[in-house]
Amino acid sequence: MAIHKTRSLDRSEGTGEFELTPSGPRSTSGYYGYGPKGYLRSDERIHAEVCDRLMAHDEIDASDIEVIVDAGRVTLLGTLADVRQKALAETVVRGVLGVRGITSSLILRSLSGK
Repeated sequence: MAIHKTRSLDRSEGTGEFELTPSGPRSTSGYYGYGPKGYLRSDERIHAEVCDRLMAHDEIDASDIEVIVDAGRVTLLGTLADVRQKALAETVVRGVLGVRGITSSLILRSLSGK
């Protein structure tokens, strides 16, 4: 996938440049993901965003995916149609702020007998 550079609408601070990546926009300044001292995103917020992103992704059938979050570590359980959807689901999770690790127990429907 090509990475496109563009400028944000808010140019009041810094260059305002970001890259569009498979998991969403990323700042080119290098501080993306660095929050205030002591801040940890709650498991509930991480869970909600992971579920929202999986549901909104047009190329992932998330109807048989279970998402579990514990201390920022995301576990994906369930079945998907193909290897591409599995890889996309894992990429989506990596792009969520606060995710500290991923355990993917997703299996392919053809292998699960479903």
